[in-house]
Amino acid sequence: MGCNIIYVRSETNTYKVYILVVPIGIFGIPMNPEGHLEKARAFENRAQTWKSDRDAPSVIEDIFNATVHYLAYGINIKFGKDIDSHSSQKRFLRQNNENEIWITYDEIERLRIKAVYGGGWNGEKIKRGLDLLEDVKKWIT
Repeated sequence: MGCNIIYVRSETNTYKVYILVVPIGIFGIPMNPEGHLEKARAFENRAQTWKSDRDAPSVIEDIFNATVHYLAYGINIKFGKDIDSHSSQKRFLRQNNENEIWITYDEIERLRIKAVYGGGWNGEKIKRGLDLLEDVKKWIT
């Protein structure tokens, strides 16, 4: 890791600009499709081990994270695009008329918001999230 210094001049001022140079390994390299699939399965496996309704926020967060990785895998396999940001994935799905999976994704995201930030602490929401995740997995095949 290092720091480069460059000078930027305008007509009236000179600015000293520091540029941080970070080796790519610190933040990771772009994940290949199989890496997304592996992470998705890990999140899904953890989500399926819930014990009580009080687990809803963390379980639904795992369902959401599994969804992000399953869709990153599916988009890569189906369209040849590496998109792993959930907002970019949703936009991409919408722009490519993948409306059914977009609706499923949107519902998972709304479940997540309710469970993590609101009062959605119940097993029915977990079961619904797991059912929606199955729909996501069908889309990627």
